[in-house]
Amino acid sequence: MTGADQGFHNYLYYSRKLQNAESIREIIVWEQGKGIVNNLGALRTKPFKDWGFYNENTFEVFNWDLKTLSPVAHQWDRDEHLHNHYQRDLFKKWTNSWKDGTYKNNQEAKATLK
Repeated sequence: MTGADQGFHNYLYYSRKLQNAESIREIIVWEQGKGIVNNLGALRTKPFKDWGFYNENTFEVFNWDLKTLSPVAHQWDRDEHLHNHYQRDLFKKWTNSWKDGTYKNNQEAKATLK
């Protein structure tokens, strides 16, 4: 799949097709790397660390101000280093904790802290 979701959303927004939708109160368009969703898919021409917004040691993705941690890093898997971290390290850890029951225990422990 090559994906066309962003193009569809752009069409709906810029053609004003959503303007009178009763269930949509407000639409805000943010520049890439400046809003709450940092869409990283178009930045795959070089590693994220080379762009300067990704900390390879902490696996953190920042907005372009380089101070604000991106609340949502969309298409983070386009970067080989970040993808490998999740695939090789975290996914195995999460899968094992699910199988051995520690995931459920961790969730219960977190719930008691609230």
